[in-house]
This record gives sequence, structure tokens and C-alpha cells, in this order.
Amino acid sequence: MLFKPFFIGLWIILLTACGGGGDSSDNGLSGTGGAQGIPDLAITGIRVSTTVGSVGSTVIITATVHNTGAGAAVATMLRYYQSTDNQITAADTLLHSDTLSALAANSSQTVSRQIQLPMTAQTVYYGLCVDLVPNETATANNCSSAVMVIAISLLPMQSTVTLTLSGRVTYEDVPFAANNRVLNFDASTTQPVRGAIVQVLDAQTVESTPVVLASTHTDLNGNYQVEVTVMESTRTVVRVRAEYLSYGDAIWPLRVVDNTNNGALYVLDSTATASGLSVATVNLHASSGWIGGVSGGYTQPRVAAPFHILDNAFTVLQKLVAEDSDIQINALVINWSPHNRSISGNVSSGNIITTHYRRATQQIYVLGDVATDTDEYDDSVLAHEICHHLEESLSRSDSPGGRHRSDNILDMRLAFNEGWCYAFASIMLGDPVLRDSSGPPSQFGYSALNIDNYIPTTPGWYVEESIQSLIYDLYDLSNNSTDVVNLGFTPMYNVMVSSQRTTPAYVSIFTFMTYLKEEVGSTMLPMINQLLVAHRITTQTDIYGTNETNDAGNSDHVLPIYTRLEVNGALATLCSIDDFQDPIFKRFALSVTRFIYFNLPTSNIYTIRASPTGPHSTNTNVGFRISLRELGGHLSFSAGNGASETLRRGLQSGLWRGAFYNYQNTLLNTSATFDGCFTIGISTEDG
Repeated sequence: MLFKPFFIGLWIILLTACGGGGDSSDNGLSGTGGAQGIPDLAITGIRVSTTVGSVGSTVIITATVHNTGAGAAVATMLRYYQSTDNQITAADTLLHSDTLSALAANSSQTVSRQIQLPMTAQTVYYGLCVDLVPNETATANNCSSAVMVIAISLLPMQSTVTLTLSGRVTYEDVPFAANNRVLNFDASTTQPVRGAIVQVLDAQTVESTPVVLASTHTDLNGNYQVEVTVMESTRTVVRVRAEYLSYGDAIWPLRVVDNTNNGALYVLDSTATASGLSVATVNLHASSGWIGGVSGGYTQPRVAAPFHILDNAFTVLQKLVAEDSDIQINALVINWSPHNRSISGNVSSGNIITTHYRRATQQIYVLGDVATDTDEYDDSVLAHEICHHLEESLSRSDSPGGRHRSDNILDMRLAFNEGWCYAFASIMLGDPVLRDSSGPPSQFGYSALNIDNYIPTTPGWYVEESIQSLIYDLYDLSNNSTDVVNLGFTPMYNVMVSSQRTTPAYVSIFTFMTYLKEEVGSTMLPMINQLLVAHRITTQTDIYGTNETNDAGNSDHVLPIYTRLEVNGALATLCSIDDFQDPIFKRFALSVTRFIYFNLPTSNIYTIRASPTGPHSTNTNVGFRISLRELGGHLSFSAGNGASETLRRGLQSGLWRGAFYNYQNTLLNTSATFDGCFTIGISTEDG
């Protein structure tokens, strides 16, 4: 059995208009804010490597997929068809389905695939169709024109045989030891690979350009069965891809690749079957590669790792399908390599710093270096990062992102984002214990935390441990004197994909709790409030945290969480402070960023002015930038060296939100942080 990769100053930021019914995403974690153009996918330039070929031989079909629209097109499915006439439609015979990567507006991608000609002499037509993407309205060009190929019989035909292949695909799963900190290879188990794509290949082509004779996917027990008609002399190889496309009516293209090998997809190949068979059982097993129990080590290829990562994602998909049977999730690529290590640099060399999600590319990178840290069996970590992708695809996050620690007093957006995703991981896995191994897998541990009924030393709306424990206790069935509520996942899911996605405030525990209370109704409020009190979060909830009294020990520059600006009203003075900064993770501490909001009664020309004030107002390190996001696009302005600046623009009516910070407090290479205070106001053009 073979395992191998296969190539197939002050910053004022993110003011977002929420009037007019538009959805917005300030930091890109759930897409760009503002009005989106309409995508339009079209297929042109279809051609084949030869228009005449012998029966049973292969041809290569090539075409170009264009996004001719003004809006980006998310990843979708590209389908290859065989027809008896020169009109290609979805009613023709489907030969293959491939994932088409996301396409920006006015961009294109060339695609190709090897196709086997029929086993009998005839004239056939080939073409491609691309599935519709969200917001696409022009559908007449989603299928290509047809290209004709004549299959001829050059030699006396060999007899054919219908081969039924079946078997089970499994992988070696490695659990944590009883201390929940290190992996226990002595207790490894065999688990099914669920939902993975299974291909039957012509054995003669495996080492060059594999010819796919048939394909299917494994079921929930890892079983598969597929029939294929082949020449009697043909030997076949069963290939399992670390990839799935769907589950029932749900669509979620996901693949596990090697970022240190040009993004090669991980696959698991069987040995070749004998020719002339009509029935064959081919089982495949991916082993961990670890030999020798607790005192052993990785002496064989680590085949199981990508398939465990794939199966972890499938567990999440199953839980989501229970909430929405035809859910559609953006395509996700998970990058794992035994060379991925905790070093900053080029990810193609394995220097990924830590396991993390990159929203710009919608990809996850997972540590795998055995000498420092491996995360491929850390289910909590994997599901946590998948949660960030689901926010991108289904919900919204306004988190500034970045590294953090559980004991940090954080920006409320980051605290919620990380706390929600850790709670989400425990909910999906059915396990309140968060585990993260570190170092050589069976020797050193990193962390384990049971978030069920857990109150951190410093609870609050700005602590991710409070957020994760609060959300899990709202969900779970385990009660105590503090936790007497069992909401389940459904109301939380409903909030995340609806109200939380479109809230005019920044996404935080305040928006989540406001909408969750509305979702479950008044009878649950006393029990919910009991948990909020335990975590020192206000029970008088609104999306802006207006009634919050927990100031983290700083009575001057933490509350109110938002400052409301009135058009043509008095200037507001706000200070970006360094009191809660971690020596490394400076930008993401509480009150480094300060929040504002305002309501524009009419669409008009407005003036926004920001000026340094206070003891550091003439500090040459003071600088700022204001960014505005609205349905029509993105506007920004900035100033440095202690200067003031003004923006005058036509803005639409509705609720706007904003965040700003002292630029000096965000720099990693300086200890010269300080409390930077500024005045800010908004007025009409003639106000």
C-alpha cells in the first residue's frame, strides 16, 4: 500500500454602514463589506488533445473558466460531461466532478482532465458545465460548447469485464493519555475514514497521469463499493483522497494538502489488483507511522495524520448538517506537513509559526514537526481553527486576529472570537476538555482545560476563557448551582448565521447574548443571567454593552465600551491605553482599541475630524488612519506627527460603527507605548 502526495498613532478603523440592509465584514474574516458585484462564470476555449482515438484510450480536455462579472465567485464545482449530440447540458452523462477554485472578478482559470473514450467505436461529444455560485444570475453561459471525438477500433477488441470493487478505509487514531496532555500511542484505535473520495485508477497510469476509471466516496463506516467496466487485461488501483466534496445535500469541498510539497493532495493507494477479476475486496489502512509505544518514535510515513484531520472536519460537518441539511460552506484547504514548525517565515518551507487560519486565502495551517509540536491529533485545536473558517463562510467575525494567551485581558472582539471557537470545538466534539499537545508527542504536554462550569481567575467580557466557558455552559446538559440552563446548539447556530452576521455593532459577547436571549425567549432569562453574573458580564444586555459595569480595574478608559457620537454634537475624547498590554501581543489588549458608533439620519455629506489631545498631543509618534466601509466601497484617510485630519464624504444614512487605536501602542519593536488621547466628532457639511 502506497501513501504519497498527488498533484492534481491613532488608527480609526472599520466604520461600517449597516443601514440599507447590507451585510458587512470589517476585517475580512467573513468576506468584504459593502455592495458586492454579481459574478458571471463562463466556459470558453474547449479543446481536446485528439479528435480521433482508439476505443478505451484517453484524451485530455482543456478549457478556460472565466469570471466575466463584477463580483468575486466563490469556489464551486466543475463537471465534465459526455453527450450523444453537440449540446452540452446537465442531463448528459456525468464523467467527473472537480472543485473549481474561487475566482476574482474579471479573472480566469485554465482547467484540464484526462477522459477515457468509450469501449466501443462511436462518435461522442464532450463538454463542461460549472455550477452556479451565489448571486450569479446569468446562467446561459455556464456550460461550454461541445467538442466531437471519434472512437475507432484499430485492433480486435479485447473482451471487457465489469469489476465490482469494495472494501473499508480506516486510519490509526491516537488518543490523549489520562493526563490529557500527551498522546498515548499504546492506546491507538482504528477509525473509519468517512466521506472521503475513492477513485479506481488504471494501474498502468498511476505513476504518470492517473486515469480515473470510476469514483465514489466512503460511507459513515468507511465502507465503499464501486463498479467499473474495464478491459479484461486491465489492473486497477484504489486511491483514497484526503478530500471530500459533500455529505448528503450539504456541500463543503475540503482537502488536506502538503504545503511543503507545492500543495500536493494527500492520497492513499492500494496495491494493484489482478486483471480479469469480476469481484475484488480492497481494504486500505492509514497507519500513524509511530513504532514502539510510549518509548518509540515515528519510523514510518505518517499516513494517518491527514486522514485524521479530514475526519475531524467531517465530524464538524455532521453536526452542522443536523442544523441545516443543505448547508453550503466555502471550500477549505488544510495544510499539514511533518515539516510544519513554530518558526516565522515562508509557509512553503513549513515555517507557519503556529496552527492557524488565514482568512485571506481561506486555508488552515497545522503544525507537524515532531521535535517541537504536532497538532494533527489535537481535535480541539483543529475544530477551533475550522470554526474560524465557518465564521468566514456562514457568519461573521470582527476580530483583529493575532496571537493571544488565555490569561490576556483582550479586545472584546478577539476575546469573543477565540472564546466562541473554543466553545464551538467542545460542542462539535462532545467533549468539554480542550487539549493541546506539545513537544515530542508522547513526552511533553502543553495544556488541558475543562471548560464545563469553569470560572477563570479574572472573569469578564474581555477574557476568552470566560467566553468559552459561558457559551459551553449555556449549551451543555451538565448543571450545577451556577449552570442550570441547557439551550443546546440550535439557538446558537441560528444566532450566528442570522443576527450575528448582520449586527450593526462589532461582534462580541454583547451582540451574541442580546440575540440569543431574543432567540430563546423570556422564560430562559433568569437562568441565562445567572451565568452572566458568574462571569461578571452585565445581564442588562444590548449589542453595545451599554450597561456594562465591569471596567477591569480601570475606571477611566474602559467604560463605556462604545462612545456615541451625535451629528453636529460635542466632540468626544477617547484614550487608547497600554495598561493591559502583553509584552508581545500589544495590539490586542483591552482598550488599546476604542469604539464609537453614530446614526446618520439622512444620506448627506458629512465631515469627520480627529485630533490628538492631552500630554502626548505633540508627540511625533502619534499618527492615525480612519477607514470607512459602506455599501458603495471603502474610504480612508490618515495623519501622522501629531497632526489632525479631516474626512469629508457623502455617506449613506443608517448606523455606523468605528474602532480606533493609538498607532504607537500597536508596534512590536518598541516599549515606548503611551496613553494616546484624541478628540473625534462628526458634522454635516454646513454644521
